[in-house]
Parts: sequence; C-alpha cells; structure tokens
Amino acid sequence: MIIRPNSYKGVNFITADNGRGLRLVLCDQGASVYAVYFQERIMVATPFSKEAFLNDTTKYWGQTVGPLALRYKKGRYKIGKEVFRMVPNERGNTLHSSTLNYGKLMFDTKVEIGREFTEIIFTRFVEVKPSEGTSADVKVVYRVYEKENRFEIAYEMVPVRPALFNPTNHIYWNLGEPSVLDLRLQMPCDTRLAYDKDMIPKKKAIPITPLFDFNAGKSIGRDIDDQKLQDSIHHGYDHYFFLKEGKVTLEGPTIRLTVQTDREGAQIYTDNYPGPLRLLGMNGEHEHRYGGVTFETCDDPRLVSHPVYLPDSPYTSLTSYLFETR
Repeated sequence: MIIRPNSYKGVNFITADNGRGLRLVLCDQGASVYAVYFQERIMVATPFSKEAFLNDTTKYWGQTVGPLALRYKKGRYKIGKEVFRMVPNERGNTLHSSTLNYGKLMFDTKVEIGREFTEIIFTRFVEVKPSEGTSADVKVVYRVYEKENRFEIAYEMVPVRPALFNPTNHIYWNLGEPSVLDLRLQMPCDTRLAYDKDMIPKKKAIPITPLFDFNAGKSIGRDIDDQKLQDSIHHGYDHYFFLKEGKVTLEGPTIRLTVQTDREGAQIYTDNYPGPLRLLGMNGEHEHRYGGVTFETCDDPRLVSHPVYLPDSPYTSLTSYLFETR
C-alpha cells in the first residue's frame, strides 16, 4: 500500500493506493472522501477545486454525515421523556443534522498498515449542546484492501449518555461517466419510504411499484422522467429503499461497483439539484443534473424505529465498496 499525505491550507489529504487499480483520496475535514479512482478513472463526482470541496455547504461532497443523516421534522426528536431540537436548515426541518453535521469538523488522523489492508482512522470527540443532542467519541475507519479493489467504511459512535445515531457517507458515484442515467442499478428490495410535501418520511413503508423497481436491474434514467417523480418535490430519485440483502450494484460500460452494507437500507439520490462547480476529471465541465448518485447506507430514518445507544453499547456499522471490470 502506498500512502501519500499532503496538505492544502492546513487541511490534510491522504492518498491510499493499493497498486492494483484502486486509489482513494481522503480528507480529515469531515472524515471525507475527496476522490476515488479505479483503473486511473475517477469514479465520483467531486469538485475540481479543493477550495470548493472544503467550503461548499450545500452538497455534502463525500462527507461523513451525522449524527443523524436524512430529514427530521422540525429537527425534533425524543429519548424517553427528554426532547432534543436540532437547528432547522430546510423548510423548517433538519437535513443531515444541520449545524451538528460532522462534515465541517476537523478530525485527528492515524494510518495503520497491515498485511491484508491499511486503515486510515479519523477520530474526534464531538461536543454537542445538551438541548440539541449528545456528545460522543466518533471514529471513522477507511479500510483499503491490498489484494482486491475494495474498501470499507466503518463507523463507531460512543455517546456520553443515551443517544440516537444514524450516520452515512455522501459520495456521488458516476463510475467515470458524465451522467448516471445510462448506468444500470440493481437492488433487491420490496418496500420503500413514502414522503410528505417536505420530504419527511410518512409513518408507513409502501410496496415497490414499477417506477421504483430495481430488483432485476434497470438503467437509472429509464423511468426518471416519469411525471410522478418530476411533479414531486424530489424531481428525480431521492428515496429510502429497504434492502433485502444489504446489496446495491451499479454497472457502467466497463466497471461494476458492488455496495454491501449491514444497515437496513439506503437513500438513493440522483443529484437532482446541481450547483455551479467544476468537477474533477470531467474535462472542466460543471456539475449538471443527474451527474452522480448517492447510496446513503443507513437505518430506517423514521424516529419510531431508532434504537437508543449507550456508553457501553455504542453505534457501529460497516459498508463495503468493491470495484470490478466487466
């Protein structure tokens, strides 16, 4: 494993190259993924400028999103009789924990090189106002394998008192293609969440219909222009799917990405609201609609389903990403 650290304006970027075709560029701000390369091709949509990557506040580029990913009505939740309120940041509700999000925090970094894999470990004690949530020791581990083109993301959150956690990573995958519309997505899935007008999950999950059916695999773009999607607030896919096997497969003309998670499901988002930034590896092109797709692996975001984590019973999760040529 080749490890190359470098610094940009006091922020550390660490490159891990397994010498077999997989290369990650990680960042200690937000314990983030800046770039992923496979066979010398960029696999993700990410800003060309590191300045933009570090300072953009709208896209969550490759960030560790937490403590609570996705949307919460009015930013409010309860543990027992105690009520917590996160700061609203989207139509009076909270997206990706708002001001509590890990994405702009600086983490301590350690690299441990082993025979089977190398771990890049980001740690930080995250202090939170008691009215907004719970302080915790947060650990994010990127495990890059030596003999196969695979990496894993492992999370561990140890709270100082009872807490809720449901973090994820916000990588925009495109497998080196300018659009994800022709990429083939396959997900074994029977149910998904439904949403209200503010994209807050409703109480009951609903069966998969043909518009949302990726069980046998289909191109992301096949049904994305359906009026049921385009007339909604989503304007594309931005939905939580319950995964039967914890598995998602994304295929391009020559590359296959297999995502495997121990979480209940994933939020699939097709970058429906692009910004003005130039992207890395896209011949200087600017971000455009459907230029990436996220697989935000996490548990059911409805509050009634969240387990409570304790200092002696912390949150842990594991998601792996395997690259293969077709």
